[in-house]
Amino acid sequence: METIDIAISTLGNRIKDLEIPNYKHGFHYIIVHQYISNLNNEAINRINKIIDREDVLYIKHTQLGLTKSRNIAIKQSESDYIFIMDDDVSYDLEKMKLLVEHMKKDNVSVGTFYHKYTNGLSTLKSKGIIRHNKYNIGNPSSIDICLRRSDIIEHNILFDENFGLGTSLPSGEEMIFLSDCLDKNLNLIRYPIEICTHSPITSGIDFYSSVPKIRAKREMIKRVFRKKYYFISLLFVIKKFKYAYKAGYGVNFIKYMLLP
Repeated sequence: METIDIAISTLGNRIKDLEIPNYKHGFHYIIVHQYISNLNNEAINRINKIIDREDVLYIKHTQLGLTKSRNIAIKQSESDYIFIMDDDVSYDLEKMKLLVEHMKKDNVSVGTFYHKYTNGLSTLKSKGIIRHNKYNIGNPSSIDICLRRSDIIEHNILFDENFGLGTSLPSGEEMIFLSDCLDKNLNLIRYPIEICTHSPITSGIDFYSSVPKIRAKREMIKRVFRKKYYFISLLFVIKKFKYAYKAGYGVNFIKYMLLP
C-alpha cells in the first residue's frame, strides 16, 4: 500500500479544536502550527496529546502565511502521497485510499477531488473524470488536492508564498500551484470522489469585499495566463460582476481588476 501524509495547517489557539482520526496503517499526519503569541491551556493540552502519537509530526512555526505552512509540510513529507488539508475539515480515509489507487493506475501526479458541506450540499457536479487545463484549474479548492510527492519534489514545485491567507494577496495560491504543475507537463486529473466535509462558509467565495482580495484575483490571473491576463481578467469580471455588484462592491471590483 502507498503511504499517505495528511498535511494540516493550523494557526494559534485554533489547534485546540483539531481532530485527528484514530491510527490507521499507512496514514501519517503533518501538523504545521503557526503562532507568534502565547497559547491558552486548551491549545497546550491538545498539542501535548498530538505529539504523543507516533503517526503525527508536529511542527511549530513562527512565520505566518498559509502557503508557508503548506510548503513546510511538503518539504517534511516522506510518504508517497500528500493530501493538503485545513484544520476545520473532516475527511474520509477510505476515500483517500481510493483516490490514490486511481492516481497510481492512471499515472497521475496531482489528483483533485470534491468536498461536501455540513449542510448537505456538495461541490460534486460531474460523474466523470476531468483532465485539468489552464481554464479549469480554478475549480478545486486547496482542500481538494492530492500530490504524488516524488513528482512534486523532482520538479521543485511549491506554493507561491506571495499568495494565500496571511499575505497581501490572500487567495489564488491553489490555482497558481496547479498551473505550475501544468507548466512542468505533469498529469492532473479531477476525480468524482467526495473526500472531505467543510462548513458552507469558505474564504474562496468572497473575492470582492476588499482591495487585497480583488488584487489577489488580478495577480493570480496575471501569474497563470501571462500575456493573456487582461483578456482573461475581462472575462472574469463579466462572469462575476453581478455578485460583486449585488454585495455593493461593483465599482471597486472593476477598478482594481481592470484599471492600471
